[in-house]
Amino acid sequence: HYNLLTGELLVNGRPLSRLPTQYEQHPTYAPLFGKTTIDVMPSSMHGMTFSSKKQYHEQTLYFGMSPERDLHVMATTSEHVYELIPPRVFADLLPHSFINDYIHWYDQQSQTIEFRRKSAPWTSIPDANWAMVRGNSGWMLEKASNQVLVGPSTDMAKRVCSSLMVLEDMPHMHVVQQRFGHLTVELPRLKLEFDLPEGSTKLFSRQYRRHYIDSCQRIGTLVGLKTKLILRDAENCRKVLVPDGDPMWRQDNTVGHTEVFIPCGVSKRTHSYDINTLLQRLDDDGSLDSKLAICQLHALTSYCLPDPLSGKTGSEQALSILNSAAVWSFGCLSEANIHTLTRIASLSPAREYYPQSLKCMETISWDSGLS
Repeated sequence: HYNLLTGELLVNGRPLSRLPTQYEQHPTYAPLFGKTTIDVMPSSMHGMTFSSKKQYHEQTLYFGMSPERDLHVMATTSEHVYELIPPRVFADLLPHSFINDYIHWYDQQSQTIEFRRKSAPWTSIPDANWAMVRGNSGWMLEKASNQVLVGPSTDMAKRVCSSLMVLEDMPHMHVVQQRFGHLTVELPRLKLEFDLPEGSTKLFSRQYRRHYIDSCQRIGTLVGLKTKLILRDAENCRKVLVPDGDPMWRQDNTVGHTEVFIPCGVSKRTHSYDINTLLQRLDDDGSLDSKLAICQLHALTSYCLPDPLSGKTGSEQALSILNSAAVWSFGCLSEANIHTLTRIASLSPAREYYPQSLKCMETISWDSGLS
């Protein structure tokens, strides 16, 4: 048939040149093909509507649209037939990155589901890619037969990650069982990893050697900060990890203190501070970013009583940091530094005089969420 209105040639009611718009605009199309236009023709395969005229990455492609509006793609070679699995199939079963950062192909011959990175959706690397295989107890997601992913909804994963949920949401943690029996917990968004050796009850940090999560999460300062993690080593030296995102706060009327937290997902790294009980302070890494970040947290968690660690209120400690030579020695400020300084300045009450020429009366405004 020839459509006089659109100028299209239709075979069995289907266009002969390219995929329809609903196919090319489907969210699954761009991760697979980018901006490439696939020339198609009507398909003779049962259940599929179109097939590619030419091979794509040495594979013949077939396309269809399911009743659930999922883009159905099959890729065939001389040895394998791969079928695209929609990401929604794994919702609430796998961590978010395994759902959103991978392309999932079901191999009809081996009856396994291969997880390929979106950067290489057409490359099968059995030794490097994760694969979901069917076992006696159900489906398992493994890598090179020596790593098995523990589902985030399992009791074991919840117990292992319970102490880390102050930093990250459970769906964004990866609990992997290694070949030798120990567990690894990964926090990809914060670039942190922890190990649980076999037979041990301590969760050790990979980034900070010989440090493990302390059973006591009190440090005598930053009271009210919920988003922090305390580590300890064998010599009882302690450090606190704090995400670098913009903090939020609210007044906790039950205890009469400000509650400060950093939302999960807004941070790309953490700041590490050594708890110095001799000098009664938190020692940063020397960068201006870490100094201003801890300064802001001291100001937000300030109270009328001094902190047990420093012997100062949070406001006094924040002013001490701002007035220190270590902060004044930086001659160039980055955009992140200016952003943090602006947020610190906004914590002070704002005063406006009226009439401005006489300055007889003033209006004071302050954040009701702070003490």
